[in-house]
Amino acid sequence: MKRAFIAVLIVFYSCSDNNTIEGTWIGAYKLVKLNGNQSYESLNTVIKIENNRFYNKVLGLKKNEGFDSFEFTVSESSIIPKDKAHMGFNIESLTTDSLVLSIPQLKEFKLVYRKLQDRTKKINWNPQGKSYHFQGNHSAAYAEYLNDSTMVEYDENHKNISINQWSIENFENYSFLMVKNALHTFPFLIDSISSKNVYLTSLEDKIRNYNYQLQTNIKPIDLMGIWRFKDKKVDTSLPEMPLDYFPKNQIEKLIIAEDFLELKFRGSETSEKYNWTTSTSKKLIFLQGEEYQILKILNLSSDELEIEIESNENQIRLSYLRE
Repeated sequence: MKRAFIAVLIVFYSCSDNNTIEGTWIGAYKLVKLNGNQSYESLNTVIKIENNRFYNKVLGLKKNEGFDSFEFTVSESSIIPKDKAHMGFNIESLTTDSLVLSIPQLKEFKLVYRKLQDRTKKINWNPQGKSYHFQGNHSAAYAEYLNDSTMVEYDENHKNISINQWSIENFENYSFLMVKNALHTFPFLIDSISSKNVYLTSLEDKIRNYNYQLQTNIKPIDLMGIWRFKDKKVDTSLPEMPLDYFPKNQIEKLIIAEDFLELKFRGSETSEKYNWTTSTSKKLIFLQGEEYQILKILNLSSDELEIEIESNENQIRLSYLRE
């Protein structure tokens, strides 16, 4: 799930009776202007403004962290806290579905929010251990929720793999899927669920809708068996991988059974055994240890298996023949 930011024109005007500031708003992004340059950052907050009280929840933190509230008054398009412990906001722009705030002490930052529709009932969804195929943002991908915190996405178009952290966050009757990669955390509003579909919305520079379709994941029978090493190819444009993980480029034999996958190493009597599963795309093998290891299936026939070791350091292709 990728974001592509565009520049926005910030229109300055005061609040009007038709554009009430009251309601629940999700942070879309933070607009930053420094030294003549403009950039965008994630804004993982939900705010609620009601009866002259301002509620703020930072998403992605521990359960009891990141929540605050204060009483305020509005004066000339400014939110002024009644106590000195909180900073106020300038109201830069307000429409029926968007709100732009700035902090008087930090004028180079603009906080852009989108209004959420009222909800009377919370949506409960737990994707743990489930697999989905989804479409949205001009892409199609598989999402594998391996456990209670790790998910893997496999992009069908670009054949890319991304390993992310996930969680479900709640604010009153709103529920969000939080997806965290190495750089950012992205909230997705959970709109509705059925027995086989989950509908999500990303509210950033543009509104993007995603349809998660539940998949049935069955281990492929043609992958099971004993596979003996045939050949290795290393991408020499990248540095060699340090062998502090299992020594992947010395895997002499793979023994794949219904309930385990065993790796036997060249020149050693040692082996490593894993619980395993495949992605619903049948393109990835997940090995469950302290951390999940991933093998990408490049080719599978009745008598030959070619896999690629997925690593940030290099790419190693290993070929095996069925015994």
